[in-house]
Amino acid sequence: MSPWWQDPAAASDHLDRELDATSVTAIRQGLQGARGLALSLPRLQGSSGQGGRFGRRPGSSLEFQDYRDYQAGDDLRHLDWAVYGRSDQLVIRRFRSEVSPHLDLVLDGSSSMGPASSPKGRAAAALAAFFCRCAEHGGFHHRAWTAASDYRPLGTSASPPERWRGLAFDDEHSPGDLLRRGSPGWRPQGVRLLISDLLWPQRPLDALRGLSGGGAATWVVQVLAAEEVQPTVRGYVRLEDSENGERLDLRLDSAAITAYGQALARHRQAWEEACRRCGACFLNLVAEELLAALGARAEGNAGDLLTLLAPLLERRLLTTEAQA
Repeated sequence: MSPWWQDPAAASDHLDRELDATSVTAIRQGLQGARGLALSLPRLQGSSGQGGRFGRRPGSSLEFQDYRDYQAGDDLRHLDWAVYGRSDQLVIRRFRSEVSPHLDLVLDGSSSMGPASSPKGRAAAALAAFFCRCAEHGGFHHRAWTAASDYRPLGTSASPPERWRGLAFDDEHSPGDLLRRGSPGWRPQGVRLLISDLLWPQRPLDALRGLSGGGAATWVVQVLAAEEVQPTVRGYVRLEDSENGERLDLRLDSAAITAYGQALARHRQAWEEACRRCGACFLNLVAEELLAALGARAEGNAGDLLTLLAPLLERRLLTTEAQA
């Protein structure tokens, strides 16, 4: 007999019992969207046959991969003095290392992700289920966590998305400080994936160092609502912080919207730069566009979804059946 989560009717019944209706719908969308897609890392050529894959951190292999900026505490033996002599820049040579295929997925569990009026929570839950199912397709083990004031595992280390429980976006704290403190038990030399709106005051580099420490590869996916990317509201409004309840009355005119857009762009650039310095992959998505693409995927049209995920496909971090 097949496991119950491989039986669509049984899986649907379990989802209905364990999660609220919104989460059930989102997870189903994510699982449907993952059909024909697999998580991937470049395979180790000439491996000893243990199924190892290449990671993105300094390792014992002699095969050079790329450079990243020097950070305090890095092994000075990996400094490239030739580059320093030409450019006065301290950079670290990175080598490929064999890793065990495992995904630790970290989902922002703060209330910033889940206001009733915002699609961010639905999109983030769908994306989490999507990546975990793609991990299964790629032969990865995986475990999912929510992160805010503390880490909360969504089921056991062997739980497929259909068996997740405790998925909620209701914590008053953002995960920035928590990530800075590091791992709750992530797999060494595994892949780390963060899904969040990234709207925190903490420095991106501090959070990323905690997230990526001891891992082989790190991916960061920012999910924002369309109204956060390009606000349409005008006039006098009252804004309320979804995490601490603080309120702010202000007038939204063209100048205020322009200033907000510039601040958001600077914040995103800070994350992109932090990802570059840590060797992480950065992807930003609009929640409504992602949900629409997953809906189209369920009807047999994968084009929009593949377009949104193009950066991952181009780097072969995600592969289609045609690429396998």
